[in-house]
Amino acid sequence: MYPTRLNIIATAKRKYIDKMVYMQFVRNSVEVFLFLMCASTVFLVGSWWILQSHFNELASKLTIRSDKQTERSLQIREINTLLGDIKLLQVAFLKWTPIIARVTDKLPQGTVLSSMTLDVHNKSYHITGFAESRDILLALEERIRTLPEVVDVNIPISQLIAKDDINFDITIELK
Repeated sequence: MYPTRLNIIATAKRKYIDKMVYMQFVRNSVEVFLFLMCASTVFLVGSWWILQSHFNELASKLTIRSDKQTERSLQIREINTLLGDIKLLQVAFLKWTPIIARVTDKLPQGTVLSSMTLDVHNKSYHITGFAESRDILLALEERIRTLPEVVDVNIPISQLIAKDDINFDITIELK
């Protein structure tokens, strides 16, 4: 059953009141919608501010780490370059000390060395000195030829002609 209503208001006024109730409802709905939009905007702006500050903090930490990483990378690159240079030097390395020791051990009595010049590129060395006689110079040549790393021993013929007090100049080629 419907409740009984007594409408004594004029029809135009009743339509006007119905329209006002409808407009109040729409106005209240829009106000609630705008309030919710403002509240969500404040929430989103606050969230954006928090996230932006967190992002800036992370970016600064990454920049610091990146700088340290760049510094380490440069150090590593420098060390690798050094190791490459050392590897190239080791390939071209020839142990001269044992060779020089073996040559000086082969010197017979009566010889004096003045100088010994090493040539790494040609794998040879040049010996100058003094021998008391031709026999001592020939003995020196023979002793040097017996060394395992020696390929050839060159003595100028003019030095082999002299009999005594010879200033010699020997070139030794190595393997």
